[in-house]
Amino acid sequence: MKRLIIGIVLLILLSCSPKRESAKNLLAYVLLTSPTETGEQSIVIIEETDPFTYTGVCYDHFYGITASNYYTIYYQNVVKADPIRTALSKKSCSDLSFSGGYENITDEGIRMKAYSCGHVPKSCSSSAIKAVGF
Repeated sequence: MKRLIIGIVLLILLSCSPKRESAKNLLAYVLLTSPTETGEQSIVIIEETDPFTYTGVCYDHFYGITASNYYTIYYQNVVKADPIRTALSKKSCSDLSFSGGYENITDEGIRMKAYSCGHVPKSCSSSAIKAVGF
């Protein structure tokens, strides 16, 4: 029931702009046909800038959508090859030692918390780098 209400609210919010038609249809499809939550808490994106340096972002605490559903919509077809890799993680961003935690809102109105690493003064942790397979 909760999932149905969230889906309806998202569809209403997304229907406010005709430019969002394809994203709205894809989001509706994923919400209505996806399986129950799989346990993934975050989406990790790491870029290898040189053999010893990595930068990255991590998204968690999604509102109105699960991390796995968001990943399916926006990152499923992204090539997972060097120098940039993406992955779902069962750990939260803070558990992977990302810093920040500011609220991010996408063009489609999806809210989540965003974290970063590899920028001064916080380097990416080995757990974050391993989470994407480097």
